[in-house]
Amino acid sequence: DFRDLIESGGYFVDKSLLIKELIDNANKVTLITRPRRFGKSLNFSMLKYFWENPECRAANTLLHRDVSHLFSDLAISRAGEEYMKEQGQYPVVFFSFRGAKMNDWDDTEQKLKKAISIEYERHRYLLEGEALTDSQRQYIRKIMSMEGSIAEYADALFNMTQFLNVHFNKNVIVLIDEYDTPIQQGYLKEYFDDVLNFFRPFLVEGLKGNDYLKRA
Repeated sequence: DFRDLIESGGYFVDKSLLIKELIDNANKVTLITRPRRFGKSLNFSMLKYFWENPECRAANTLLHRDVSHLFSDLAISRAGEEYMKEQGQYPVVFFSFRGAKMNDWDDTEQKLKKAISIEYERHRYLLEGEALTDSQRQYIRKIMSMEGSIAEYADALFNMTQFLNVHFNKNVIVLIDEYDTPIQQGYLKEYFDDVLNFFRPFLVEGLKGNDYLKRA
């Protein structure tokens, strides 16, 4: 966790200019491919803390505060005022699928649902506002409780960007870590079609032509 690392005085190789590179990039969607143990997940954690509106961390009151101090000694703080103005300005969705590496589709489906339900739980404050409809709140509860169908979970990325856009009146940052892990495992363990049938609508609807998306 980027915050834990910085606040505990741990060693951190400063890759914060990745933030500047992504802000300067006109593309809405960027695929970052690097070898294992290259720091991708830590960089995703850094991006989440940089962009995320503190209200997105409302479920944990200890984290519901400004975290700009985490970047005060890093290169991004010296890159220009226009970049630091972006800090803490957006709702962020962060899915990690590293745990969805199972030997069959049934277990993989449960792991995918669990990963999505955890992120929905992190944004459970959406249930308390009045911006969403009753049916939208009902959908959130179904996803959090892992009672939805796999087709409903395939809609979860697009739906969450819509819900957050309505709540914050801002477009959404999407971070997806290790989406390829269950896809590769599906290929190796012969449930490739099943895992593709999930990720194809999940990614296409969530990322392609999504009007609620700031960047992903």
